[in-house]
Amino acid sequence: MKALVTEQQYVNFIALFYGFFCVQLMIDANYFFGPNAALKMSYFNGRPFDKRTQMFARMAGMTGLAISSLPHVFNINTQKYAQLSLCLNVKLIPLFVFAFFNIKDATPWFVFQIVMSLLITYVNFTVVDTDDLLEKFKNISFFDVKDGYFTPKNYFNLVFFYAAFFMLGMIYGADSMFGPKSMLGMVFFTSFSDERAIFYGRMTGILGLTYYSSNWFFQIDAKKMAKIDLVMNIAFTAVQYDIVFNKVLPGSTSEWDNNFLVQAVVTAVSAAVVVYNA
Repeated sequence: MKALVTEQQYVNFIALFYGFFCVQLMIDANYFFGPNAALKMSYFNGRPFDKRTQMFARMAGMTGLAISSLPHVFNINTQKYAQLSLCLNVKLIPLFVFAFFNIKDATPWFVFQIVMSLLITYVNFTVVDTDDLLEKFKNISFFDVKDGYFTPKNYFNLVFFYAAFFMLGMIYGADSMFGPKSMLGMVFFTSFSDERAIFYGRMTGILGLTYYSSNWFFQIDAKKMAKIDLVMNIAFTAVQYDIVFNKVLPGSTSEWDNNFLVQAVVTAVSAAVVVYNA
């Protein structure tokens, strides 16, 4: 299939398109996409977003912005990025469709999002070298010790297994996995979540799984991914610090204290990997 645009043109567009939404999610999802959206892009009617919805939206924005910045800030190969982007786009479409038909406060703006996502995915598909992508699937490698154990590749792919637990939990449903009646006994919240919070939690899970699979699945430079992961870890540590010490999230439990300590350790290891392999 003939590419409709060049790899660079696609990468430039997708960075701007998703970056536009992600920056707004990071700043204030309610202000930009809530019932009285400043830019008239109200994806949800009803009451304003609560703090939990805002937190999940902010986490989605942070993860999405990290992905959007890969080709420009960290000079990631454009073909590899296009392949990662295709995987992400395919996973986001069902999320938007589900939200439109199942969240009572969802507005027709989701129709716009679905149509745009379908068009972008089609253009994305024409840009991707499918033979190269299939070859990558055949040569997946989680760990490599020929250059030592304390390498960016081994670190990043090990963190995948830790992060994937939470990302899959968010996709399944934040309340089911981390709510008052957590099926795992990991109660992060004393009350049930707004369905809009569940939506942004699922978005965070999809974005996070795609992000953390970038090296072993798409063979994106692990050294560069380790650097951006350090930035991500610092940001997520700051979010959890606010929850634990400034009590900014009503209904949060002491489970956040444990998670904050683990996150702090992951951030320290991340920094050590980047410095050691500089």
